[in-house]
Amino acid sequence: TNSEYNYQYATGLKTGFTDEAGDSVVATAEKDGVKLIAVIYNSEDPNRWLDAKNLFEYGFNNFGYFTLTKAGDPVATANLVYNKSAGGNTLDLVTKEDVNLFLSKTEVGSVTSSVEVTNNELLYTKDKDASADTITLKAPIDEGAEIGTVSYKDADGNVIAQTKVYSSRAVEKANLFMRIIYGIKNAVVGFVSHISILKIVAVIVIIVVIIIIIIF
Repeated sequence: TNSEYNYQYATGLKTGFTDEAGDSVVATAEKDGVKLIAVIYNSEDPNRWLDAKNLFEYGFNNFGYFTLTKAGDPVATANLVYNKSAGGNTLDLVTKEDVNLFLSKTEVGSVTSSVEVTNNELLYTKDKDASADTITLKAPIDEGAEIGTVSYKDADGNVIAQTKVYSSRAVEKANLFMRIIYGIKNAVVGFVSHISILKIVAVIVIIVVIIIIIIF
């Protein structure tokens, strides 16, 4: 209406009265693509108009749609094994859809995400030193292959959104020779990580002595 209680973002309303609910109004409003509905009970004129306006203003000022992830943007990065190193030793995991949520402006900053690999054929599980947050995948991997699920959680740990994640590119498998080299490298690193410096020095000395004996 053109009265002093006009609200510029209002899109519709219905007034009513019952003995239980008193003077009431159900109203809708839209601003910047956000649509809200207000339901007011037991509020006599002109308060029900003011109450509806105040509720709308509170909603528009404190809530909105937020894009947590855009389609094609990385949500996690996985390490690679048995792959051709020319393409890089990491792989970005991406979504195929935007993840948009209606959240309070104070809540959006506390949203966290985590990725769970559900494609066990691609999951490398022999890395005992990897943390729970580390993802390691084994080649070959097709571009667009489904890897797992990304979950978004609020400050209390409740899951508020989920979507699938995929490989951002194809990963070729290394040849047999390179895979043998990779296996030897892992074995050496694993051996070194479990022995003391003194033992390493002792091994090196023994090797040097053997070489000297062979040469002379």
